[in-house]
Amino acid sequence: MTVKAFEVSNRRELDIFIRMPGVIYYDDPLWTPPSPHQVLNKLMQISPQDLILLVAVENNSVVGRVAGMINRRQQEKDTALFGYFECVNNEQAAKELFKELELWAVKKGYRCLSGPVSCNTNDSIGLLVEGFNLPPKNGMPYNPYYYSHLLEKCGFKKQLDLLAYHWTNRHPVPEKLARIAKKVYQTKGLVLRPINLANIYREAQLLSVIHNETMQDNWGAERLSVTDAAQYLSNYRSFADPELLLAVEINGEPAGVCLTLPEQHSQSCRVAVLAVVPKYRKRGVAALLMYETMLRVQRRGYKEAELSLIMESNTMMNRILQNTFNFKVSKRFRLYNKQLEAQQLCSNLS
Repeated sequence: MTVKAFEVSNRRELDIFIRMPGVIYYDDPLWTPPSPHQVLNKLMQISPQDLILLVAVENNSVVGRVAGMINRRQQEKDTALFGYFECVNNEQAAKELFKELELWAVKKGYRCLSGPVSCNTNDSIGLLVEGFNLPPKNGMPYNPYYYSHLLEKCGFKKQLDLLAYHWTNRHPVPEKLARIAKKVYQTKGLVLRPINLANIYREAQLLSVIHNETMQDNWGAERLSVTDAAQYLSNYRSFADPELLLAVEINGEPAGVCLTLPEQHSQSCRVAVLAVVPKYRKRGVAALLMYETMLRVQRRGYKEAELSLIMESNTMMNRILQNTFNFKVSKRFRLYNKQLEAQQLCSNLS
């Protein structure tokens, strides 16, 4: 049967779009379905003129979906984004979805398509391409092994990889790290403290400053407003362990953060954010945050942790994790892109 891609145009079709992943993961024990309400809320944050939702149908059955998004705050002004991609193992279905999506992007004036991302690059980003045997951490991408093949058949190429590392409580704290951290503790004016979730606005200011100074050179980076930072921290209130949300200030200035989030109903956690302001990167702040985090994770009884996402191009951090900590890459996530040629797209659709 022929596969056709259609734009979502009413509430019933929107509900089909949101619930479509059940078709893919219904018998996958590692998959935890996201709340439909949360997915809807994320989509509603995007202006309708900057969003298209597509579903692929074959023989009256939904076999795929994808969203196209425009983020007007990102640095790459010629790039549209795609996300929420789910599809059965059917090249035709994937090609029909992206044919319609690419035409939409070109009509909007964009010449490149990148993804997958969820709303923006401050949210879920990348396609899982290695590490399918491990359960996904909260908020991290998870997908079948064949998705990379489908994207590549649709003409997408690797843009960058992001890595995850695995730690267990059998890993000792490296002596070199302990020496550096104990020396950094003596820095005049340095304060290491837990994030105070009872004072969200003050901590949101700190998080916003650190994010905007550390992420400005990364692909797809967009500034994190104090309001958005406050929303992230507010979301942590219901499940975070405050002792694992650490900040460093030096002479009253924000210097770095390390935010480690527990996995609910398990003895596992994820180091979700490790960021140090550039002017303090050669002063051992990252080592101090990592050392203190490891000690606290062990004291609080966590048996394992994931450190993610680390850009493959972040040579210094990857060298530290691999050589100093002897950590191994446990998962690899890939961001894809495709250059869009307006004339070629139009001829393909004519």
